[in-house]
Amino acid sequence: TGIKFEDVNDSFILNNRISNNVYRGIWLSYNTYNNVIQDNTVNPNYDYGILLYSSSSNNTIINNVVNFNIAALTEVYGIYLSGSDYNKIIDNLANNNSNGIVLHSGASYNEIVKNTANDNSVNGIIIEINSKMNIVEGNTANNNHIRGILIAAASQNTVIDNDFSNNYDQGIMVSLGSGNDFNDNLVCDNTNNDFYCIDSETNLASGNTFDTRNGCAWADAGRKSCPQTP
Repeated sequence: TGIKFEDVNDSFILNNRISNNVYRGIWLSYNTYNNVIQDNTVNPNYDYGILLYSSSSNNTIINNVVNFNIAALTEVYGIYLSGSDYNKIIDNLANNNSNGIVLHSGASYNEIVKNTANDNSVNGIIIEINSKMNIVEGNTANNNHIRGILIAAASQNTVIDNDFSNNYDQGIMVSLGSGNDFNDNLVCDNTNNDFYCIDSETNLASGNTFDTRNGCAWADAGRKSCPQTP
């Protein structure tokens, strides 16, 4: 691990180059609160780029470059929150990882805002396993090898004004999700479906721009079709 905080509060991790660790680049764990991770370059590492784990809450991750965190035989992650709430992930680059930005295992009330999660080998953004009440706003997740965003077994999240286009499978996939709200997203030119849903009938949507949808039963008031390429 490059840098680890455990039970540390009100501190800063600023302007570091953190590379070539076989474990984590930056790791916050066990009741680590009110810290700022800013202006760091975290690549390449061979597990997690930035990991917040086990009640690491009220932290801010802003303006970091978290690219090319990869491993040959397993999925690894750019920015990964597990069981951690009320964090802000803002203006980061999370490109060319296995997965760009992930909220896992009940990570709730977090904000993912104005990040770029492109060209990841699996998903740009994931919200999964009882993670709820998160806001995903103003992000770009394009050219990922599977999906722009995956919401799996997660509820009551808001996904607004993002660009999930040109992904190699789906733009947005929802599996076993309910009460999620999708508004004003651009979801175009994805190879299989722009929206794809499995057992996720009770979500909300309005004003999204997309062409193809499979299994998503909810209405989308104000839906627009994707611009046509000349």
